Amino acid sequence: MVVEDHDDSRRLLNHYLKSVGYRVLEAGNGYEAVESVQQETPNLVLMDMSLPEIDGIAATRRIREITEADDLPVICLTAYAHFYNDKAIEAGCKEVVSKPVDLRNLRNTIERYLKEE
Repeated sequence: MVVEDHDDSRRLLNHYLKSVGYRVLEAGNGYEAVESVQQETPNLVLMDMSLPEIDGIAATRRIREITEADDLPVICLTAYAHFYNDKAIEAGCKEVVSKPVDLRNLRNTIERYLKEE
């Protein structure tokens, strides 16, 4: 699942992930992400931190409260890694990836977490 409020960034990630064979769910804010995880638990979440409604930290915490999503890998995506790194990990993110995202490195990160399942 891609959680990103900027349409262009969300479309880019969606297009790239589909091009390498992934099925992609999308959410434009933290509420949509939590609701989507409750309805259909994805294999992995790419969570932007700066989101409208509720931010990525609060959304990740809420996702962690969902029993089925207890071990769901949530990867933090942010242009402010220096600010969000510790907060994201404390909220339950497995890793922090800096923006702009290097798509090859992102794919390697995703594959690493999906292989752990």
